[in-house]
Amino acid sequence: MSGFDARNLFGFFAPKNTPSNVIETLAQAMKDALADAGLRKRLEEQGLQPAYSGPREFRQQTDADFAFFTNVVKRADIRLD
Repeated sequence: MSGFDARNLFGFFAPKNTPSNVIETLAQAMKDALADAGLRKRLEEQGLQPAYSGPREFRQQTDADFAFFTNVVKRADIRLD
């Protein structure tokens, strides 16, 4: 399928209307964690490629993925039984 990009995306979500200062605090904690060499090594040993993206970028990526796979499901006429 043209434009198909198979990958795993891991991240954290917060409830709607979570205050922006809380989001930024959590985002910084995630960024700091991924900067830790020990954690990066453990993730890489599991075959992962750790990379940080901020809340806005993560939201854009998950929105794009949702739109893409919604289209795949519709085009393939996939249904839940």
